[in-house]
Amino acid sequence: MSERFSQFSGKSVYVAPANPAGRALAQHLREDNVKVVAMVDNLKQGRDIINHAEQANGDIQVIVAEGPFQAEICRGLVKKGFRKEAILCHRGNQKLTPFRLSLADLIKDMAEQALRFSIRTLCRILPAKKAVFYAEEFVDTNLLLAWHYYAGMHPDDAELLGINLKGQAMDGDLAVRIQSGWRAYWVLLRARVIVIDHEYTSLLFSEVRLHKPVVQLWHGLPYKSLAGNAHFPNICDTAFVSSSRWFNEHRFPHIFRAEEYLDYGYPRCDALLQPKHQRNWLNSISEEVFDSFTKNSQGIWVYMPTYRDSGDNSYLLNFDALESLCQQYDKTLIFKFHPFISRKFRDAMGLKGDADTLQAIPGYTRLFLFPSARNIYPWLADAEVLITDYSSVALDFLVLDKPIVYYQYDKEAYRHVRGEPMIKDSDFIAGPLVTTETALIATLRELTEGKDAFKYERDALIEKFAIRRQPSLPDITAYIRAVA
Repeated sequence: MSERFSQFSGKSVYVAPANPAGRALAQHLREDNVKVVAMVDNLKQGRDIINHAEQANGDIQVIVAEGPFQAEICRGLVKKGFRKEAILCHRGNQKLTPFRLSLADLIKDMAEQALRFSIRTLCRILPAKKAVFYAEEFVDTNLLLAWHYYAGMHPDDAELLGINLKGQAMDGDLAVRIQSGWRAYWVLLRARVIVIDHEYTSLLFSEVRLHKPVVQLWHGLPYKSLAGNAHFPNICDTAFVSSSRWFNEHRFPHIFRAEEYLDYGYPRCDALLQPKHQRNWLNSISEEVFDSFTKNSQGIWVYMPTYRDSGDNSYLLNFDALESLCQQYDKTLIFKFHPFISRKFRDAMGLKGDADTLQAIPGYTRLFLFPSARNIYPWLADAEVLITDYSSVALDFLVLDKPIVYYQYDKEAYRHVRGEPMIKDSDFIAGPLVTTETALIATLRELTEGKDAFKYERDALIEKFAIRRQPSLPDITAYIRAVA
C-alpha cells in the first residue's frame, strides 16, 4: 500500500478533476483500497461526475490531482460549496497536502468581486447597441456563418468578436473585421444580444452573459456526454438552437439552461442542403479549388474522427491500403482532424509548407489533409462516404442519405474516459460499424460496389430525431434581430 494513501484505506473520497490525470489518481486510490465515490469537475458531466457540493454525500474529502491548474481547480471547488478544509492537493510522490488560500488568492478573489461589480454596473448603465457574435480562442464555423449572413442582412447591427484568438487562419479581410482586445470588451459590454456556439468560462463573459440576452448555437447533436452549463445555476440563456426537435425535448434541457429550445438547424449544415453554387464557401477551401480537385477523381471520401480526451490521438490507419483502394476505384480520401491534433498529424506525416492549404500526404497521390481551421462542410456536401467514429458530424450527414462508416477501434478506451454516451448506439449508428483497419478497407470496397444496406436506418434516425432539412440562417437571423 502506498504510504501517501494509507490514511484513506477503507474510506470514501472524491477526486478532481475528471481528466486523465484525475482518473489515473482515482485508479491508484482504488488500488490502495480507497473508495472513490465520484469524480468532481467544474465543467464536465457524466454518470460518475458531480459538479457541486450539494451533490456530494456528506462532508467527504476531495483529492485534487497534480497539474498546472491545481490551485485554480481548488478555488473553483470552494466556489462550488466545498469546504477548503476538505480539499487535499496531490503533489506527485509527496504526501497529500491541505489546500490553503494564500494572501495572493484572497487579493485575487477581492479583485474579482470588484471587477464583477463593475461589469454589472456597466451592463446596466451603457446603452445596448448591436448583435454581438462572440468567440474565445477559436471562431468556429456555426458562429462565423451566422455572423456573415446576419451582417449581410443587417450590416449596421453586427459585430464579430474574437478574444485571445490563437493565430486562426481567415479568408481575406475577415481577420480585420474581427474585433479583439479592449475594444472587443467595450463592444461586449454594450451588446444588445450575444450569440455564441461554445461554452466559455472567462470572468468577463461569465458575468456579462448574466445581464444580456444570449443565443447559444452550440455545434452539433452529441453522441458523447457533454458538460453543458446546467451545473451553473445562475445561467439561463434566452435561446438554445439545434437541428433536432427530439434533442431539444429530451437531451439538451438537461445540460443547457435556456428559456426556449429552437430547432432552427445549424448554420454549418446549410451547405449540406444546398446546390454547390448556393453554398457559403466562407473560410473554406474555395469553390474553384474544389472544382479543380474533384475533376481528378470519380468521387471523394471524407474521414472526420472526434478528439480523444485521453490524449491518445494516434489513429489506426493503413495508409498504403487506403491509397491502393482509392487508386483502384478512382477515389480521393480527405482527412479532416480536430484542430487540437492536426498539427501532430502533420508532424508525424512530414507535411511541410502552408498548413492552411489542402495538402497531399507525402508519399501518396490520393490521400489529402484538409486544414483543421477551415470549414469543410461545402466539400462534405459532395462526399460519397463519410468515415467517422463518435463525432456529431455523423448526425449532420444523415440529411444527405449517403453511407456512413463508423470506425470505432477504441470504443472501450473512449468510453472509459468520456463515460456513457448521451444516446444509445442504436440511435447513433446508421451504417457499418468496423473496428479494424482490414474491416474498414473491406467496407469501403463494398460501399463503392453499391452494397449500401443502411438506408432504412438513416431515414429512421432523421424521422425519430426530427432533424431539420431546411436552411437554418433565415430563421436564426430573424430571431436574433427580434431579441430586445
